Amino acid sequence: METEEDIIGLPSVTPEKVKERQAEDIAEFKKKSERLLSSIPKKHRVERARALEEIHSQEQILLARLTKELEELGISTTDETGETLSSLALLNEAPLVGELMKKEEPRAESKAARRRRKKAEKEAEEQRRIANEKAKMGPTPKQMEMKAIDMQLTPQNLRIHPVPADGHCLYSSIAHQMTRTGMKSNVSATVEDLRAATAAHMMQRKEEYIPFIDSIDGDEGKFVAYCEQLRSEAVWGGQVELKAIAELLGATIEVYAADMPLVKMGDPDRSSEIFRVSFHQKYYGLGEHYNSVVPKSTN
Repeated sequence: METEEDIIGLPSVTPEKVKERQAEDIAEFKKKSERLLSSIPKKHRVERARALEEIHSQEQILLARLTKELEELGISTTDETGETLSSLALLNEAPLVGELMKKEEPRAESKAARRRRKKAEKEAEEQRRIANEKAKMGPTPKQMEMKAIDMQLTPQNLRIHPVPADGHCLYSSIAHQMTRTGMKSNVSATVEDLRAATAAHMMQRKEEYIPFIDSIDGDEGKFVAYCEQLRSEAVWGGQVELKAIAELLGATIEVYAADMPLVKMGDPDRSSEIFRVSFHQKYYGLGEHYNSVVPKSTN
């Protein structure tokens, strides 16, 4: 799973929270950089130039990390009002190294430093231009899909809890639901155990599941290989796997999607828990994706 932290059990991530936290990161970086520069006398121009060079390098690393965070969480670069969430334009300011260089005395700015400053300013302006162009283009397919799903969730006071797009999204969503509801089961709320249990359940009921998997064309050998791959690799799961998970956990799984009515997997009369997930076709460019669905009041 490509996360720096395990998303299961963590507070929900929203564009507003990400923007606030990233703004704090940038503000803290600014303070540290300014303290570093102020600690070097202005007459020590070589040392100050080196310090600016290091600040520029660290700033690029910071901005790359912030941008990656947004991309991994599937957060759009614009919100519903068209406001940019791009880390480069987060505070609607030029990169810090450009600000600091402007404060330097003209004689303290070397030709190389001036080139770097102008390059940084040009890059920041280009980022702002791109953000403005995106805002003018209107909602993206992902934003339209999210709006359609939100229209189903909002009346029920529900919202999407994002999980990583790493091939395990279906199992991560169910694991999050198990943790959220405190479900007691022989299967632990982990991707690994859910995959292993799902594969074993399907193998025990070959006759029931073989007809539902088009790719194996009724071949039992291919079905065995399919289940082994399901168990041990980061292959994407779908409705067949959701059906198996609902059966083995004794749960009802509700699936919300933009282009189809609510789908319920499992037997509601025999289910002790209701799990909710959302199905997306436009969430990421790589293909279909599942997220967990939780009450709005849930962290």
